[in-house]
Amino acid sequence: YEIMPSLVGSEMCIRDRLLPILPLLWLMPKLNLLRLSDDAAQSLGLSVRQLRGMVNVIVLLWVGASVAITGPIAFIGLLVPHLAKFWIGYDLRLAVPMSALLGALLLVAADVLAIHLAHPAQLPAGAVLAIIGAPCFVLLAKRRSDT
Repeated sequence: YEIMPSLVGSEMCIRDRLLPILPLLWLMPKLNLLRLSDDAAQSLGLSVRQLRGMVNVIVLLWVGASVAITGPIAFIGLLVPHLAKFWIGYDLRLAVPMSALLGALLLVAADVLAIHLAHPAQLPAGAVLAIIGAPCFVLLAKRRSDT
């Protein structure tokens, strides 16, 4: 129970939460070019290898920091980007902010549900996310295999 992810005790100011988004905002137009193909992006003047390296470093830092703060909260990173792309489309300038919004909403909903399900005790948000996320992920995988 001690290693279950939870939001209890995680306190961050708004600046610390928004600061990591800045590199992504700067890279989004380049990432949209990369979706074309490596050759097309390179012919448009993009250094594909350098961009992938920068994105890998940024993502590793984000994942490491978020897991260090909250613990391994499952299914948000697997499920939410697919839902955002399903609703918004594949333009990263829209899909990334939508993923952030949906991920935050899902996490808050799971935390509120965890608080109310086990009141007066505290149920970890990760457990509720697993209960919500597993069937959704199975449906998503089934839908992908049907097409």
